[in-house]
Amino acid sequence: MNKEEEIEDSLRFCKEMQLYYKSGLFDNPKNVFEWEKYIPLAREEVKKNCQEKNVYQDKRLEEVIQYTTRLVETEKQKETDFVKDNDFSIGVSGDGTIVLEPTEQTDLHEEEKTERSFLGIVLCRFVEVVVCIILAFCISAGFNKFVGTHTMVEGSSMEGTLHNGDYLLVDKLSYNLGKPKRFDIIIFPYSEEIYYIKRIIGMPGEKIRIADGKIYINGEELVESYGTEPMLDGGVATEEFSLGEKEYFVLGDNRNHSTDSRSENVGTIKEENIIGKAFFRFYPFGNLGKIE
Repeated sequence: MNKEEEIEDSLRFCKEMQLYYKSGLFDNPKNVFEWEKYIPLAREEVKKNCQEKNVYQDKRLEEVIQYTTRLVETEKQKETDFVKDNDFSIGVSGDGTIVLEPTEQTDLHEEEKTERSFLGIVLCRFVEVVVCIILAFCISAGFNKFVGTHTMVEGSSMEGTLHNGDYLLVDKLSYNLGKPKRFDIIIFPYSEEIYYIKRIIGMPGEKIRIADGKIYINGEELVESYGTEPMLDGGVATEEFSLGEKEYFVLGDNRNHSTDSRSENVGTIKEENIIGKAFFRFYPFGNLGKIE
């Protein structure tokens, strides 16, 4: 290519680069540094022809050259920043094209990023598990306190209905919304570590007396079929007495082998001390079902 052809090519390049860049077709070519060889030739020819006042005396063309110069400088700066940010080295291929080659440090950075990402994922999963455990604990605690729980029968005081080793579901919600009823089987504390399971016989305000193995409520015999045999001992109920407000008289179904409200150690049960109502036996499976 002779001098005139190089000049023509340089001027054409400057015009085309402006058009391509503004049209959006241009997108950071990798041979950006090769552009510089066109600009001096184009500027030299424009200056020369401006002096001779020939065909190249055109201010718009000078603006194109200036625009292209700024464009080259801008793209070169982008390449430089890209190399700095990503740890690339500049190389030249066999055909003279400028290429960017990643350094070994880039791989180290990638490994560090991957490691940080992995640790972040592990930390997030750990936090999720901890939150789930806390939520499960809170839900379980709330359910046990306000809705229901379970218990196991120990002893023979409720024989005929419940047996030693039975596992029961206890309803707390009913007593949060309403009052205990006669013949409900309730759970209440005997001490800090021992809980009793008995059946409600006497209701608040009623007069209770046990005579000849029979139960009398307000002077009338109570008709019920839960006791397995006539009571031999009426205990504190041998003499008629009245239940106070929110007080309940309870007995075990195995009347002659039960420590209940007949005993001074147990006495009447305050409503606020009732934990809940046993309503369902879920083990052993052969006796699975609702408790009467």
